[in-house]
Amino acid sequence: MRPVMRIEKSKSGGLHQYYSSQDGGRNWTLRFQHDPLNEGFYPVSYSSKNNKFIVVSRPADAEHAGLYEFDLHTGQFGKQLFSDSEYDLSSARKRRGSNDLLYSALWKDKLEKHWFTPEDAKLGRAIDSALPDEANWSVFDMSLHGQAWVIYVSSPINPGAYYVLRSDLKRLRKISDARPHIDLSTTSMPRRVDYQTSEGLALRGYFTPSTRSPGHAPLIVMPHGGPVSRDVMDWDGWAQYFAHRGYAVFQPQFRGSGGFGQTFERLGHGEWGRAMQQDIADGVHALEQAGLVSPDQPRSIVGASYGGYAALAAATMTPDAYQCAISYAGVSDLPRMLRQYDPSDAVDAFVRNIWTQRMNNGRDDETELWHRSPISYIEYLKAPVFLIHGTDDEIVHMDQTTAFYDAAVQAGKQAQILLLDHTGHQIYSDDTNTDLLVAMNTFLVQCMPPAPKTPTTNGANLP
Repeated sequence: MRPVMRIEKSKSGGLHQYYSSQDGGRNWTLRFQHDPLNEGFYPVSYSSKNNKFIVVSRPADAEHAGLYEFDLHTGQFGKQLFSDSEYDLSSARKRRGSNDLLYSALWKDKLEKHWFTPEDAKLGRAIDSALPDEANWSVFDMSLHGQAWVIYVSSPINPGAYYVLRSDLKRLRKISDARPHIDLSTTSMPRRVDYQTSEGLALRGYFTPSTRSPGHAPLIVMPHGGPVSRDVMDWDGWAQYFAHRGYAVFQPQFRGSGGFGQTFERLGHGEWGRAMQQDIADGVHALEQAGLVSPDQPRSIVGASYGGYAALAAATMTPDAYQCAISYAGVSDLPRMLRQYDPSDAVDAFVRNIWTQRMNNGRDDETELWHRSPISYIEYLKAPVFLIHGTDDEIVHMDQTTAFYDAAVQAGKQAQILLLDHTGHQIYSDDTNTDLLVAMNTFLVQCMPPAPKTPTTNGANLP
């Protein structure tokens, strides 16, 4: 084997650079760089005959992420192999031992696949019919000649299990659960809620009722991070945990969310603290109109990363809207975040430009960004806030949380802080995630008590 490609990633993950070598790795040439936060670039297969990759990506002139040929030596995209007209492609799979494509996949609400041969499509339909309607599945591994597949199956009410498929015998057999300690009878099936904003933009969200009291539970609004990310109809441990603890959960897919195409993402540019916040509020109003919550039900907002920003913005800019707020690794001061990056450093400048585009549509105006920073509205804060941050966060620096906490305490507001040692922006430790959920639940129980247990609720293990 000889190396043909090298990938360098910036510390924050905001820039990936791809290098190629034609002499077995002695010399390298930069061919391509991209921002994974915006367009993504996921190699699926490589052919040494023509030095081309097949990748899931979204070229600059494309509306949706699709499946493309990519020439490593020129850094250019070639033939488009598949693209959907409404959603971004999320992944693709090739056969083991060859470069033949098996399927490409995309999230609508569930995970859907485009198969590349009629025979594989027929087998895929057979697997679909053998699994529950709400299941999402993908090929985890396969035997060299393809007779046996290991597939991973999950759903909104099941964290996942591994199955073996013998295609020659048409037999599907479960071999293990991903999290066997979870009692699946304690999980709650979410539903999609479609709504329109006050200006007529069509949006959606996912509502997970409480397992204790489905119609009368306090509401947790949980905006996702990114903001170029999204929620789907699949397992979400935080949503299931809070539903089990006696809360209903709503996850709005506001403008700027990922997965719906470049135009929808760009609708969020410059709308931090503005239309993106209103999209969340419009979603809560839609729940009231649908009868899923009542206007007098208590509600809190909980978010991580951009979701943490949205939580702090809601608590300070609309101080009467929520009873409690929790921010994990949230941005509280937009100009301070841009100052993390050195404009004279090429990588820092690249990443800084990304955030300037997202936050303020490319306008580098600290005064304007300050007026959309939650910390600048600290005097209006009414709800108790719980602030959490990893001490080793490389994307949103810890001072975003400590500065907000100090300002809240100085202003006489109710604030708690929890700093997680040796934790970055993402939480990879199950123990840390468990501790975090317990801490958030303890705060919420004091601030917004959950729905009482019904006689049928048992003490089963928690998600």
